[in-house]
Order: sequence, then C-alpha cells, then structure tokens
Amino acid sequence: MQKITAIIFSAITLLFSFSAQADTNPYAKWYQVELIVFSHITAQGLNSERWSWTNPQFVAKSQAFEPTMTNDLKLKSEEAHIEKQPGYKVLMHVAWRQQIQHPRYARPIHIFGGNVYSASGKILATDADGQMKYNNQHVWQVNGTIKISVRRYFDLNANLLFALPTDQLNETFKDNSSDNLQGHFAYFRLLQSRRMRSKELNYIGHPLYGLLLKVTPLDIKETT
Repeated sequence: MQKITAIIFSAITLLFSFSAQADTNPYAKWYQVELIVFSHITAQGLNSERWSWTNPQFVAKSQAFEPTMTNDLKLKSEEAHIEKQPGYKVLMHVAWRQQIQHPRYARPIHIFGGNVYSASGKILATDADGQMKYNNQHVWQVNGTIKISVRRYFDLNANLLFALPTDQLNETFKDNSSDNLQGHFAYFRLLQSRRMRSKELNYIGHPLYGLLLKVTPLDIKETT
C-alpha cells in the first residue's frame, strides 16, 4: 500500500512539475502587440456619467515595454482613419513584442505616453510612439497597464488612467460630476477585460477614450 501511495505521489509531483515548466517555458510563443489609444472629448461624453475619484498615483507592478520600430506598425491605416474623424485624436500608437503566458504567470506591461504635463497642467513634451523614459514626477496623459494572458483564448485586462488638464474643461462639465477633479487635472479610468483571438482587431470603448489592439503571432526568427 505504501509503495502504491509513493508511486501516485511521485506521478502527481511530476505532473505539476511539467505543468509549471510549460507555463514558464522561456520558449513560449512570441507575439507582437499593437495598441492605438485615442480620445474623443465631447460634452455628451463628459456628462454621460458621474466620474468618481481615482488615485492618480496608482500603477500596478509591471514591466516596461520596449517599442518596436515604427515601420513594424501594422495599423497605420486605422490610425489615419481615426485622425480624420471630427473630434477624435490619436494619443499613442505603439507596438511591442512579448511572450504570452498562462494567466498565473502573465505580467502587466506598463503603458504611458501622449502629452507629458507639469504639475500645473503645462505640456512639457509629447510622446506618441513610446520613445521617452518614464518619469513619475510628471503627469502622463495616458498611464497604466495592459496585461494579456492565454489559455484557449487570449484574455486582455486594461487598466489605464487618462489625465485631462482642467483648463480644457468648460461649462459642459457639470458640477455634480466633478469628484475626479484633483488639482489641475481631471482623471478618467478605463478598467475593462476582454476575451479575444490573435490576428483580430479589438476595440475597447469609453465615453471619452478608446483602444484598438491587435495581437499577431511572430515567427521565432523575428524575435532573434
């Protein structure tokens, strides 16, 4: 009996060992993730709901993304189409390469860009293609995380904070919706999850902002 129990225990241990190795396999598949972030600030959007207070200092523990070259971007026509729409503005268009793992091992990617503001709301620089290094002393127009994991499908978790200088707001922003005003900025959070497939263009909406995201498999040769 003890011998049978030992055999079963060894088999279970081996199974979990193989499972862990598979989930943390350094040779897991590589993908290119491409992201467009855009704004659509309107009176209707501003007054569509009561905007609650949010902590502008919060960014989940994450790893920085290394942007690919701009000639590797596949969604340039989508970016051009957005820019042609009245009231729409592309804030960021970036792409990076990463291995996508089981949810247990997936790590969020730190996304930041758009306008870089001083504490008083003055524009110091603009980073639409992810070339600047992060500085937490400044206020970023877009700041947060994107986490993608995979089982049968890809699971996307977006947690992005948008900063809008209060001098860009006007009387259309109702007094009873001002809980998110802090100092010289209004903050709006996009917190959504989405199940998706590779090679498909995915849209995530918000009354004032939006995301387009596409995950494309890479050949091993493309990652070396």
